[in-house]
Amino acid sequence: MDVLNEFLALHHYPLEHSKGGLTGSGADFLHARAQESRFMLFGEEHGVGSTVDLTAALFRLIASLGYTNYVTEVGPISAGYLNRLLREADARSAFEAFFQKYPFSVPFAWMREEVELYKTVRQNAHAKDQEPVIGIDQEFIFSPQIHFARLLELCANPSLKTVLEGWLKAEQQAYLDMQNGTSPDKLSIFMNLQLPDGWEKLRNWFHSNGVDEALTIMEAVQTSHVIYRHYINKEYYDNNHVRSQLMREYFYKAFQRVNAINPEARFLIKLGANHVSRGFTSMGIQDIGNFVSELAPMLQTQSFHVFVVPIRGALNAWLPFLPESFKAHPVDIEEYGAAITHLANAAPVKTGWNLYDLRSLRHRQRHWSKDVPEFLDFFLRYDAVLLMDDVQAATLVAG
Repeated sequence: MDVLNEFLALHHYPLEHSKGGLTGSGADFLHARAQESRFMLFGEEHGVGSTVDLTAALFRLIASLGYTNYVTEVGPISAGYLNRLLREADARSAFEAFFQKYPFSVPFAWMREEVELYKTVRQNAHAKDQEPVIGIDQEFIFSPQIHFARLLELCANPSLKTVLEGWLKAEQQAYLDMQNGTSPDKLSIFMNLQLPDGWEKLRNWFHSNGVDEALTIMEAVQTSHVIYRHYINKEYYDNNHVRSQLMREYFYKAFQRVNAINPEARFLIKLGANHVSRGFTSMGIQDIGNFVSELAPMLQTQSFHVFVVPIRGALNAWLPFLPESFKAHPVDIEEYGAAITHLANAAPVKTGWNLYDLRSLRHRQRHWSKDVPEFLDFFLRYDAVLLMDDVQAATLVAG
């Protein structure tokens, strides 16, 4: 047994999930960390249904501690739609109808497992009028189809309505083009192109007529457009840097709003793994996870950052233009890099779901990273790692 294997065995917490919820010492460990923290952060690989199921079970486990808010990787305008759909008597059917009309418009709500998580969050909301799903990201590349439809409802100027109808038709055509094989970055849609003619004229009309909702939508969409334009121009650092700044701004505004109503509120945050890390991400930026890690001690509390890693099973790539095999393709742990591979190889248990507390590794940093330098960055960025065997791919709400 090597030294890292021995360390992991000492800091190992098995976790089991069933219809009864989370059990095992891993459940006790997560509950204890949630109790001493105000922010629980889960970094995921998107498209793994088992990870979302786990998050829903964790929410039920810790809701009584004050975790009544779920922070996710959608824009704040889009999050408003999710919260409204959750108020419907049959939320599942409401989401199905929504995505039939606006396909792939709000990530990752097109997954059945995510909808069940939203329903769990809604059931544990602090108040009936609370909007417990909090969006802190850019508006998605396919979300203008929703936003232009709403702007059409808010606009009473005939010529501008005609312009909006043209923009909406282009978004709808782009979805058909994607189904026929065009990749998202090649589509002729709002987020990929220069701002269209008439954009400022439309904004001025809403401003002069005092339509604040429309102005809020346009601001969010244009801010997101800037981020996507960096990507189209291959300015990848700027794309991620500007996006991280936006996420921090949106999160802090949401935190202040919730805190003013409920000063004891706590937050479960599930985002892509890079977003939830402490320090600098692999993209060389300080993302929302680092912001939360610095905010917590200022509030005299803590944050806890978990990287959830599928080591075997399948995930759903979801993109409709990809072959069917990609919609439930096998997990390949080698894709996660040397640090994860090193840790998984040293793990004392290879089957089931196994949580490992990494924090004590920081006391002898160079010792633990001498053979694999990348491992140092990993255990500085995350407090714990959950290795999940036999994960199931996420399934789509509506095809």
